[in-house]
Amino acid sequence: MGRRNPVTWAEGRSPGDIQAQQQRIAALHEIRDRHVGNDGAVQCRRALDALQTLGHLTTFEASRQLDLYDPRARIRDLRNAGHLIVTTWRHIPTESGRMHRIGQYTLLKGVT
Repeated sequence: MGRRNPVTWAEGRSPGDIQAQQQRIAALHEIRDRHVGNDGAVQCRRALDALQTLGHLTTFEASRQLDLYDPRARIRDLRNAGHLIVTTWRHIPTESGRMHRIGQYTLLKGVT
């Protein structure tokens, strides 16, 4: 069996979606680079920017592309600040080929 493209494999999508995946990853990297630093407040700004810009964010994307050490904690912080964020569950394969259940966060309503 040939080696799979890590971007395709990581997101568990068909090879036909490679361009869309690469664009999403590029957008996540732009968000990461706009918010410099690693403290909790900066990580929350990254997560909120991604939710507002891209519509949803997975724990996988947050940790790997946005450099959030613990995405669950940042989502909790945003919820505690008044943002209405829902979690749905997805199963995706990682680079090793094993399926993992991950959270997908969607911002329903921001703080007004």
